[in-house]
Amino acid sequence: MGTLIIILVLVVFLSPLVRAYAERISRPALGGNAEAELVRLREEMDRLSAQVARLQDEQQFLTRLLEAGPHAPAPAPERQLRAAAEGGAPPPPPSS
Repeated sequence: MGTLIIILVLVVFLSPLVRAYAERISRPALGGNAEAELVRLREEMDRLSAQVARLQDEQQFLTRLLEAGPHAPAPAPERQLRAAAEGGAPPPPPSS
């Protein structure tokens, strides 16, 4: 009975590993196209990180807006403040 349990445990734990190994060796190897794929993935990662930064700015802006209450003047978004600090476009004038 103990041997049967050991065999079942080994089958349960080793079958995903064996299946993953079989899929890996059956997959075709990357050829000369690997470099182009790597460049494409890096560009996509840069695009996604810029989008995440933009979403973080928007989230911080909305959080400040909600914390300020309904009658407080709207604060400038982080992106505009950063652009003004770096010598970019001046920040928008405060609304009255």
